[in-house]
Formats: sequence, C-alpha cells, structure tokens
Amino acid sequence: MKIVAIVLGILLFCFCSEAQDAFIRTSGHYYYKNNLKIQPTPDLGWVLYEPDSFKIFKYNACGRIEWGRRYQLPVSGYQGLDCFITTRKGGYAFFNMVPEFNTTKSQLTVVDGNGDVFWSRIFSDPEFSITTYSIGQDKQGSFFIYANASKIGGGDVFIMLTKLSESGDQQWTRFYNRGGFWGGAIATDDKGFLMRSGSNVIKADSSGLFEWGTVILSGSGNYITPLEVEDGYILTGLTPNFLQTAYYKLKKDGTSAFSGCMALDQPITGIGVAPFLRRINIGRVGGMFSIGNRPTFVYFDHSMNVVNTHSLTIDPMVMIQGIDIAYSKDDRVLVAGTINIGDFAFFPQVFTGKSDSSFRFGCDTVLTVSTSPLPGSIQPFTVTSVLHTMQALQQTVLAENLTDETFQFCGASPTPLSVQIEGDSVVCSEEKPVILSLKSATNFDSVLWSDGSDKTTLSVSKPGKYWVRTFDNCRKEVASDTMVVKEGDFPEIPWTQKFSLCDADGFMLKAEMPGATYRWQDGSTSSSFQASNPGVYSVNIMLDGCEKVLQTEIEDCEILEIPNLFTPDGNALNERFVSGKMKGIRNQHLEIFNRWGQKIHESNDFRTEGWDGKTSLPGVYFWSLSYTNFKGESKTKTGIIEKQ
Repeated sequence: MKIVAIVLGILLFCFCSEAQDAFIRTSGHYYYKNNLKIQPTPDLGWVLYEPDSFKIFKYNACGRIEWGRRYQLPVSGYQGLDCFITTRKGGYAFFNMVPEFNTTKSQLTVVDGNGDVFWSRIFSDPEFSITTYSIGQDKQGSFFIYANASKIGGGDVFIMLTKLSESGDQQWTRFYNRGGFWGGAIATDDKGFLMRSGSNVIKADSSGLFEWGTVILSGSGNYITPLEVEDGYILTGLTPNFLQTAYYKLKKDGTSAFSGCMALDQPITGIGVAPFLRRINIGRVGGMFSIGNRPTFVYFDHSMNVVNTHSLTIDPMVMIQGIDIAYSKDDRVLVAGTINIGDFAFFPQVFTGKSDSSFRFGCDTVLTVSTSPLPGSIQPFTVTSVLHTMQALQQTVLAENLTDETFQFCGASPTPLSVQIEGDSVVCSEEKPVILSLKSATNFDSVLWSDGSDKTTLSVSKPGKYWVRTFDNCRKEVASDTMVVKEGDFPEIPWTQKFSLCDADGFMLKAEMPGATYRWQDGSTSSSFQASNPGVYSVNIMLDGCEKVLQTEIEDCEILEIPNLFTPDGNALNERFVSGKMKGIRNQHLEIFNRWGQKIHESNDFRTEGWDGKTSLPGVYFWSLSYTNFKGESKTKTGIIEKQ
C-alpha cells in the first residue's frame, strides 16, 4: 500500500488551497462499490461505513484511521438508502437484508462509540418479504425501520413503518396501503414521521397515524429520503428528461412551497448521481453532485438557489467519484468517495476529506452552477393503515478488528504546531501573581504546564523557570516553550510614614528611584511632593513592571499662642489683640469683657480679626476664647489682656 501511495503522489496534480485544515486523504485498501456513508463524530472526526462488507472505520480530525471493525452479517447485495446512522448516545446503527428462501428479513444492529455491538435483532413476518430502505432515530431515542412489505407469493405491497425503543423492543408496526416503490423516511421535528415511496409522500404522527399525503405528478426517479428544513420539507427527484436533478419543496402542512420545482441547469454525468441533501446550518442545505465528471459540492438556500460551489479538480489520469457528504459541528463539510488511478477499473481506493470553513477541500475549481424553476404539480391523497406485529429475534453479531493507513491526496500541509508563552516576566509579590498565557498559530488539543496543570493559562506568584508543552492528538505533534520569571526588586529609599505639623509647617515627601515612574494621590507624576496640610499622602511607584505604594500621614497639631498686651497706637506693631501661632484650631469665638463683666466685643476670627480696642480706654480686660481643636474636642480658654 505504501507503493500505491507513492504512485499517487507522482501522478496526482492539484492546486492546494490556503486553508491548513482542508484535505483529501485516501485509505490503503481497495473499494469496488459506489455506496459509502460518512457521519461526523463529537471529536470533530468522522466514521465511514462500507455497506457491502459491513465495515466501519473511525477517523480522527486529521483524517487518520483510529480503529476499524468488520461485522459478520449475511450479505444480500442490497443496502437501501439510509443504511447507517449515528445514535444519540454517540454510537452507530446499521441494517442489512437477511435473504431466506423466497423471502427477506430485516436486521438492525446498534454498536457503541468504539464499535462494540450493543444489540442486534432480525425483524420478519412469515407472510411478507421485508425490503428495508432506511432507518433512523428520533429526538427521544426511539429507532424506526422504514420498508416495503410484499406478500409472499404475490399480492399487495405495503409501506411498513416499525418503531422500536432505544434498546430494540418493538413499540408498534403499521402497514400503509400505498407501497411498491423505493424511498426513505425521516423522524420529523414534531415527533412524527415523513415517508417517501416513489413520488408519494406520507406524513404521520408519533403513533404512525396518517396526517396528510401528497403525490408529485411531474418528474421521477431519485426517490431519495426527504430532508426537513426549518420551514418545510425538500424532496429530490429527476426532471422529465432524467438528465437533471430537481427539487420539490413542501410546507409543513403538505402543500407546495414552490409553484413547480427547482432544477439544476447542468446535466448530471458520471456514476453515483443520486445526491443526498444535508442540512448545513440555518437556512442552508448542501449536496455532492457529479457535474462535468467532477465531484461538486453545491450549497443551496432553502429556496434551492445556489449559494456556493466547489468541485474537486483532479489530473486526467485520475478518476474521482464523490458518493456521500456530512456536516460537522465545526462548520466543515465531510466527503467520502472513491479514487481510481489510470484505468478506472483498477485500484479504486476510498477517500475521505474535510473542507475548510469556505467548503474548499484543497484541490478545487469553482464551477458555474445554478438552478431554475420548472413546471410541476402535486396532488393530495389519503391512505389507510393497520397495526401489524412483526417477529423479532435477538442475534449475536461477531466483529473483527481492522487496521488501515491513510495518505495525503491533496490539500495544504498543516502548519507545524508551535506555541509561545506570553505574559509579564517579572513577578512582584505573592499577592499579585503574573498570568502566563499561550500564543499559537495552530490549534492544539491539550496542554501541560511545568506544575502539572492543564489549563491554557498559568498563575505565577514566585520567580522561577516555567515550561509548557502542547499536543495535537491527531497529528501526534508536540510543541513547547519556556519562560524565566524574575522577582521584581525595589531598592530601599528613605521614607517616613508619619509627620506632625507640630514639628514644621510643611514637609517635602521624596520617593525617587532610578528608572521609576510615579503617580501621587492628586495625579501628579513628579518624584517628590510638597505637603503642608494634614492628611494622608500616597505615591504609586512603577519599576520594571512592578508597583509599590508608599504612604505617609501628616498629623495636625494643637498650637495656640495668646499675647497678654497689645498697643493700638498706629505704629503697625501689636495693633490688634489676635492670636500668635495657631494650628489645629477650628470654630473660634472670642469674647471681650470690661472690669465690670460687661461684654464689649466678640469675634469668630481670632487669627486675623480679634479685637482692635479703638473704642476702649487703656487698661486691663478679660477675654474668653471657645474653639474646637483638630481632634473635634470643644475647649474654652480665658485670660486677661492689657491695652496700652
């Protein structure tokens, strides 16, 4: 197989897209059929089912096979439409036909996410031959089987719908009297079912009771399973000339959403021309077509207007066939098909691929694809149904493990995994840790720090050497980086934490450090600050990414000097009775009394106004001063003053 991979690398030529996660990869084994089923997995990988041989291969997000299983089941050569689904518990379910004498039975097998068999049952009826077309599971976890039930020996053909519990127990089976054509069924969002048998479309409720029926009167063929969208149902068919794919849309009540149908303008060519539509996102659906012998992904809106297209463009020596697509939860298209080198009868290999967010796969050409309206009509009808009991037989299904390799077919080579630690390289204190984060041009699946943590960030409160290793699980790559975190070092500076205005009228606060920046409590940025009022002063110092806060308090002081004489003689000295040095004094109230105790003057400003004594004779007077000090204490002082 490695020789084949080398031949592929020599023969193939394609234009790689710029997207790093878009690619097509081939598997190492051959595949000669044209029926494959691909489904996404929760880990952004996918599974591939080969119905003819009952093989399941699990791929990781990089397109490499993680495990494979082959189940020992009877082969009938028929696999129906929806023969493989993912279950709501993360496993998989698939059916096979069990031929027996002049009849066939239907077998449903459910496996878990590792491919181990959970349960398997054969459903049959002694009077009817069962031809299964599709299976499914509703939002409540119940499975269903959709089939035609043909009377053994000839006679009536019924549509059969069987509902099963999650563990496979039969809940009910209904026969509808409008069968005989192949088709498919889905569980609808209203907990009911939508069944298609040829051009007939039947809507039933959660118990299988008939709600409405519609027959499409124009075009035929390609009776693919319906697709439910937010505002109705889309059905795939062929135009009357059988050369183009046509789409009919029904509203949720079964009436027509279009006046006719919408058809692709381009003729269909090549093999595998029954494209399933898949829901891409709100308002969008997509399908894989063979147009101009090129597998072409076409992206529609709900009116079936073409939004976007991408075709896989391959060297003429190589034939590539797209068979099935799926849509993963990371907004990528998954594709499966076969690749044939040279003579397409030889060396057909399975390929799977993953697009980028623009639905490119790495070897693309944009074709001009469009749709246009065509005439068409529908007609309502009614059906009757009856309950029927099917026989169920528990089965033991053996499985063998498979191994396989995959090889790059086209697509850009992924950028090597790299990572860089970002964050401050200086830790200032344990109370203020540094947060280290990761910068990477590529995604990684897991991370390991030097302390054993597995988060994308690391909180560092001590100096030291820190390393990180990141891992890409599917590419098996490791990237690492190291950072040394140093301890921030503030030099010591002289600093006094408390001053008193009893000692001086003001203080120069100095916080100078070489290379530092400053911000004082008033927003100023000098290295020093002149403080002359009582209060708390602080400065934030930034040095080498670290911050240090210095704080000092200037206390007030109660100082009150009162003279014992004054001389209002006009010589500008001692002209008034006012205080000398005064600090920490508030709310002053001065009263002056004569020798007989009569109040002759009062003032609320002993600092500058006081008493001038101009209307009084020289002599001795009494004074009383009430005030509040800086501590909020009320005080009163008295004394005598001599006016000369």
